Parts: sequence; structure tokens; C-alpha cells
Amino acid sequence: MPVSLYHTANYLVINAGLPCCLPEKVHVSVAPGKMLIQAERHLGEEPIHEARAYLLSELPDGELGRVLDLPPGDWAYADADAHFANGLLTAIIPTQARAAYLRQMRAGKPQEEM
Repeated sequence: MPVSLYHTANYLVINAGLPCCLPEKVHVSVAPGKMLIQAERHLGEEPIHEARAYLLSELPDGELGRVLDLPPGDWAYADADAHFANGLLTAIIPTQARAAYLRQMRAGKPQEEM
């Protein structure tokens, strides 16, 4: 699975291409320094009256997974969030400072942006 991994001042961002995967078949777990992405790809049913004759097949059917080594940093792993849409998994891990700021905002205690 192709992956992009980058960071900003406030977040570590992981994008993973998972075409032909259903959202309920995509699972992400995060631990300090590691991220595990597991998915299951289904290419669909063959047309009723026609057999497929592949000329090229780079999207294998079935289970796939990848373990990513995450860069060192002050990441708030417990506050990681992920969403999957249109074949793209996006996982976001905030810095500890950003996570604390967001928790305060949700609690209704505005303070200066960090």
C-alpha cells in the first residue's frame, strides 16, 4: 500500500492508499513509535455472463497490512484520529501541546492558540 508520512508544527499525518477496500474492513492501531494498518480488499463480483481476462492486476484481492515506524516526537498517540473515504486512509496524531489545547477548547475553556 502506498503511504505518505509527514508532519506539521502540530500534527503527524499518515495517508495510505487503500483502493477497493470497504471502510468496515479497514483497521488502524497506534502505539508509541508504530502504526499498524490492516485492510481487506474486495475487487467485486465477476459479471454474470463474462469471465475476466486480466491483462494487468496490481490490486490483489484479500487481506493486506503494513507496520509503519513513526518518527520520534512529542506525539499524543492516545488522541490519534483516522478516517477513510474514497480509498484514502488519513490518520492524524497531534502533538501533546495541540492535544491539550483541543481538550481545553472542547471543555469550553478558550485560551490562546499554542
